[in-house]
Amino acid sequence: MIERSGSRVLLRKGADRMVVHRPHPRPETGRATVRDIAAFLAALGVEP
Repeated sequence: MIERSGSRVLLRKGADRMVVHRPHPRPETGRATVRDIAAFLAALGVEP
């Protein structure tokens, strides 16, 4: 995880990258973002 400008966060493992946004104004992350992160991790072979 690397903090980027604004509310962006870079998720990186090797050459694979994904940028997500921190939720605002509420602190809860949306379901679609959680699904995208889970798919990204699954594609890397990481099991949650």
